[in-house]
Amino acid sequence: MLLAVLCVSMIACCRKTGRRAAMASVEHEAPAPRARAIQSEEQAAWPVVLPYFPYAAQAQGRASETLCAICLEPLRQGQHCSEVPACRHAFHRDCLGVWARSKGTCPLCRAKIVPGSDVVAVAHDMV
Repeated sequence: MLLAVLCVSMIACCRKTGRRAAMASVEHEAPAPRARAIQSEEQAAWPVVLPYFPYAAQAQGRASETLCAICLEPLRQGQHCSEVPACRHAFHRDCLGVWARSKGTCPLCRAKIVPGSDVVAVAHDMV
């Protein structure tokens, strides 16, 4: 009986020690997300401007809508859109602006939105 109590208490002690070690390693890894957040804030401070244009549907002979791959809403006649220069994929202007600030690549093919830069802003005063 004494042996059983001793074994149970040793197991409990080992589990506590294991949890403490795991928590300590998590505490040491915690600064990494903060470093990423600072990097994102720094990147947002120096944006590159993408022009936009009014969307004009292409006559293709079939009844299909072109969707913005970011928000999954259709691109409508006259809506402001922007395209990724490297691949020419088009998206809603605001959708691509938000996406580009966080990702820096095309949502469809992962081409860099602006070669040599990971940050993009969308022009709001261009037509």
